[in-house]
Amino acid sequence: MRYTFETYNKPLWIVDQMIYTVPIWMAVRLNVPIVVYGENVSVTRGLKDNEDVPSAWNQIYNTVVSDIPLSEVAEACKIDLKDLAMAFAPTYIAKSITAPIYTSYYVRWDAFQNFIFAKTRGFKSLGDDWRRWGGFMDYWQIDSYGYMMAFYSKWCNLGHSGFTDCVCELIRAGHIEKDFGLGKVAEYEGEMNYLARKDFCKVLGYREDEVHYITQKFILRRKNRAPD
Repeated sequence: MRYTFETYNKPLWIVDQMIYTVPIWMAVRLNVPIVVYGENVSVTRGLKDNEDVPSAWNQIYNTVVSDIPLSEVAEACKIDLKDLAMAFAPTYIAKSITAPIYTSYYVRWDAFQNFIFAKTRGFKSLGDDWRRWGGFMDYWQIDSYGYMMAFYSKWCNLGHSGFTDCVCELIRAGHIEKDFGLGKVAEYEGEMNYLARKDFCKVLGYREDEVHYITQKFILRRKNRAPD
């Protein structure tokens, strides 16, 4: 995580990678015929491989994780590749045992509506426990403070973050007005949440000024990058 953060400003890359691979390998080991994922992030986030398909076999190759070779990480971090075995895409043998699918292909995916439904089954949002800079989205990515660093990292690299992604989803689904959403983006986008930063530093062993220095490097790189 430290290597991909300092080199690519993608601190959670290995987490995303293994979300895509570990369930498949466990299904192969336990002979589970179907692995069910939620949304196809390429569709909900509008990635370049944006295609609404039932099979989730190709998600390991989407642009969230595909641009950093595992071999590079292993060499840089002095990790034996066999110790990263669960992070590799399953082989063709796995396809004869299990099949990953996207729920979103069969049922319209609406994160807010999912939240409303989950509340009827006892799910609780953050409420006033953590008034993070997202404001009204207190039901999304609530299981880890430090995970929200991924939002800020994306903003440093691209000029917009997962916050804007979520606001766009809410606008498209008709849950908020466009002007309201744009106002929230103008108010919150580009801020690093203090609790996320503190938790991130605690887990990875950084000082807060070190994190600031690293992220500023990528902001400057983005600003100096010639437009396409």
